[in-house]
Amino acid sequence: MPRVDREVLPGRVPGASRGLGIRLLLVFAFLLPLAACATKGDVRDLRDEMRALADRQEDLLAELERLQWVTQDSIRQQSRMLTSLRGELGQRILDVHDQVLELQALTGQSQQVLAGLRDQLEAQRRQIAQPLDPSPWDFEAGDPDGPPEGGGAAREIYNTAVTQFNRGNLGTARRAFEDFLERFPNHQLAPDARYFLADIMVQEGDEDQAIEAFLRIQELHPTAPRVASALYRVGVLHLEREEYDLAEEYLERVVNTYPDTEAAELAEERLQDIP
Repeated sequence: MPRVDREVLPGRVPGASRGLGIRLLLVFAFLLPLAACATKGDVRDLRDEMRALADRQEDLLAELERLQWVTQDSIRQQSRMLTSLRGELGQRILDVHDQVLELQALTGQSQQVLAGLRDQLEAQRRQIAQPLDPSPWDFEAGDPDGPPEGGGAAREIYNTAVTQFNRGNLGTARRAFEDFLERFPNHQLAPDARYFLADIMVQEGDEDQAIEAFLRIQELHPTAPRVASALYRVGVLHLEREEYDLAEEYLERVVNTYPDTEAAELAEERLQDIP
């Protein structure tokens, strides 16, 4: 059979394909070791990084363990401190409780002392306010001065007023004293009646009117024994109202003008209370 020659394509050299394939094989053979080398290097780097991470992890774990130990030690110390503080606080609470009991005892004693002082002051006040003998006008027959103004009627009204005052019936006592003064304004017990009226005003809270009533005693009965007590009461009222200048003025007047009276002794004591 006759040989048929293959058609040669235009622009293609016979044998060129075979040469190109050989060249590609040579390039691949050259690059294959390089690829193998690069892969081994990457694995080595990866191993190094993993080893470094492992070391870092161990360091972190060690640091965590150290921090955990420090935290636990701090907690133990704080627990001991709290226990100690609780003990100290408990002891202090007991001490405060004992001090409170002691203060309560002292307060009770102080209250007893104050109650005693109040009783003494009240006794002194009542002594100053004590009425004169309700029967000083029981003169003997033939007395040149004769009986006092009003006789038995004055005595009865005055005694009734004093009795109601001592019982705490201030309204009834006030009306009786006012009746007495209206009927017997010049009676020798008129200064006492005015003093009682002024005292009733103080107890009723009308201090301004009481001060005027006390001063009225000196104005109307300048030589009466009640004047010293009345001025003393005026000074005390000003002192309680913190009107210190007026309080000092009246208390010193009592001390200087009536030095031998009990009111003067009380006035000297109250002068010490003026700041």
